[in-house]
Amino acid sequence: MSVKWPPLVVRTWQGVLHGRDRENFFDWDHDPEQEATISRRMHELRGLVVGQVAEIESALLDIASEIRDRHPGPLPNRQKQKGAGGALNDVRKLLPTLLVDDGLARELALIDQVIRRRNKLMHARIHVGFSRLGPHSGLEPVIYLLHENDAAEASIAQGVYSHTNEASFAQDSQEEGDDDESDLPEDEMEYGQIGEFGLERYLEEAYAALEAAVDIWQKVDQMLPERNIHSRTG
Repeated sequence: MSVKWPPLVVRTWQGVLHGRDRENFFDWDHDPEQEATISRRMHELRGLVVGQVAEIESALLDIASEIRDRHPGPLPNRQKQKGAGGALNDVRKLLPTLLVDDGLARELALIDQVIRRRNKLMHARIHVGFSRLGPHSGLEPVIYLLHENDAAEASIAQGVYSHTNEASFAQDSQEEGDDDESDLPEDEMEYGQIGEFGLERYLEEAYAALEAAVDIWQKVDQMLPERNIHSRTG
């Protein structure tokens, strides 16, 4: 087993296979340890997007909790679906009771898009393709992000390191009848690959989605009566 791997990197299973059996490795023009080092920044960015969505989920749960604790009238049943998507759906069900949902369509759509994108990123694999500019040149890395691990979902060919493995990150906001998001930023995932700058932009949009969640919280807080600690026990 190789002991040269850099610390705190994501190792590919093909790279581990290469370390065990170099003679039978299916791609000779590849350096799995160099791939792990190069892809580290993209894994960090992806992790930040995932962490930011966790904070958005926390904000949504607080919004739903405030509405259920302070609204005096009848409310829809609590959303059974868990996770960020479930928290968003619960807020969407509750906002009409405050008559503020129409003015928050863009905020809700942005949050929805970021959550869906997070879901795609969670099941994606960062791949570093290598090429040579000449017969005596060194390997030059080209980084992109494959969208799906499931070949049936992504229509990924069997050749793992082929540059034709570019399926579409399914349209984040059109699979389940979301709000109109035509004015939201264009998503590079649609084109089947994404680099470091694209992930940086996704993180910026996750920051914007958190701001949108806070906007919703403030508007909800303004519409609700003050909390009466004697009216409810929990």
